[in-house]
Amino acid sequence: MGEDSASHRKSGEVLPSGLGKPPSKERVRGRIGVLLAQHEELDELFLLHQEALLDRDLNRARELLQQYRVLVATHIEEERSELLPIYASFGEAPRGADVELFHSEHEKILARLVQLEHSMERLAARSPQSTRDLIAIFDGESSFKHLMEHHDLRERRFFFPALESWCADS
Repeated sequence: MGEDSASHRKSGEVLPSGLGKPPSKERVRGRIGVLLAQHEELDELFLLHQEALLDRDLNRARELLQQYRVLVATHIEEERSELLPIYASFGEAPRGADVELFHSEHEKILARLVQLEHSMERLAARSPQSTRDLIAIFDGESSFKHLMEHHDLRERRFFFPALESWCADS
């Protein structure tokens, strides 16, 4: 964070984009805990989707992937609307942790989820599904999981600690 970050954190200045007064530090502290717990829940939901896929229960796998996409979209929207504006107000971010990168990753995550859903639809339309068809789906999901792991790590290393620091400033 740049030199301005400490003064922004302490003063609680008006946020960019005309959002007005930021949420209270108590609310932000609570939302951080909820969002981090959601990361774990999302990981579990995706694994359930993959287990259903492995069992060739395509209807269940598609249903779980759709639930996952909806929850990820809701999670991202909360970060975008409430927490990223606060983070942006801190000034210059460390290399690899600027606001634009978080926005870009969010867009990439949502786009990849739509692609995965389309792949599942194409798979379900084929009958019977071959083992190679399933392997192709798992390969696509593997790259998605790497994207999610890197995003989670970036948030845990930079985003959430910066917000926690802001919350700790009085």
